Amino acid sequence: MVEGEGGSGRYSIETTGADLVTPAGEKVNKWEGSIDFPQQKALPLNMPMQVSAPGYDENGELRLDSITVRMAVQRTADKAGDAFEVSIPLLMDRQPEKTATFAELTPDSAFKWEALPEAYRPNTLNRELLVSDQLSILKVLAGLRFLMNYPHGCTEQRVSYAYPSLAYTDIWKEMGLESPDPDLKKYVQRTLEFLAKVQKPDGLFSYWPGSKGYVYLTAYIVEFLLEVEKANQQDGVQYPFDKDMLDRALKALERSLRSDYDQFLSGYKYYERSAALYALTLAGKAETSYLRELATQIRQVDVLSQSRIYLAIYKSDAELDKLRNDLAQRLWDYTIFKLQKGRKVFAGLQEREMRIGAEVHASEITNLAGLIRAFSKSGQSPDKLRMMVDELIILGSVDGWGHTNVNSAA
Repeated sequence: MVEGEGGSGRYSIETTGADLVTPAGEKVNKWEGSIDFPQQKALPLNMPMQVSAPGYDENGELRLDSITVRMAVQRTADKAGDAFEVSIPLLMDRQPEKTATFAELTPDSAFKWEALPEAYRPNTLNRELLVSDQLSILKVLAGLRFLMNYPHGCTEQRVSYAYPSLAYTDIWKEMGLESPDPDLKKYVQRTLEFLAKVQKPDGLFSYWPGSKGYVYLTAYIVEFLLEVEKANQQDGVQYPFDKDMLDRALKALERSLRSDYDQFLSGYKYYERSAALYALTLAGKAETSYLRELATQIRQVDVLSQSRIYLAIYKSDAELDKLRNDLAQRLWDYTIFKLQKGRKVFAGLQEREMRIGAEVHASEITNLAGLIRAFSKSGQSPDKLRMMVDELIILGSVDGWGHTNVNSAA
């Protein structure tokens, strides 16, 4: 903005990453011209501009992510002037397309890439072939990539991405594989920063800043925070861990176990209490009285909650062997095995007491994953457990097992 009298002056327009088109049709990056300042009126200055496709680098990213426009004016008489600079982001004209295929290789078969339906732009085609004798690893990678590319970001979705990725870090090292997420450390740090914004004064966590806190969500986040704390202690990663945030969450979960607590989600009291007790057990803060209480109240409750109570008893130092053994047998009673062509196979779970609820992220897959986690600790019936794991693997697809929480659980 140039104040004062009108008069003659000069203007200049300069661009980076774009071309200015002169009146003669030439393409330049800088243009200067003369103007007459009007008295107390705005003067628009227009000039055509073209942005050529910047192309893609070897990683398939745009070589240029923004253009810059700088403009200046100056009055000749007193050299009064003004200028500005603006950066305009460049976006892809179409979203990248990603496909994945699982195929079984045999001595007399070959794998072939599907032909592309159209020509691809230079440096935009990336193909990766991963061969393994363990289909489970391939399905896990598919699930993690689904989480990495998930476009939304509530509390559960952020934690469901960071939690399994962090937990699998040592497994990738043992197998000699590169982590599918090279930016995991940055993402965990951003997740921890977000969690600080969604923790309520009472210690519970909510899905978004300012929304209601939930016991089951807080229990899930405590599991993740304990994994972060373990990574700091064992791997020396040194994430910016807020111990006070974890302590507030643990105290909130401890309050939720009291008989006078009334902040549960309607119809999910036992589900939330079992989630809280399991998380507290992982933190070394389980009380035997609550373990005994919930273990004796398992009638007509969902199988995932029962699996959590079993694991809580197993991981605690409480002398509750009979309750633990009875609960193990009850959990096995949910499983169905049958003979198929003379071979025993896993045929699913009993439907009784199988609560499914999107509101608390419960599903058939989370129930199966919960049972597998429980049985893997007991060491009982390893052959049957292997069949259940195989079924869980089969249920996975190129996008893993479904939405974010289910992928994390599986």
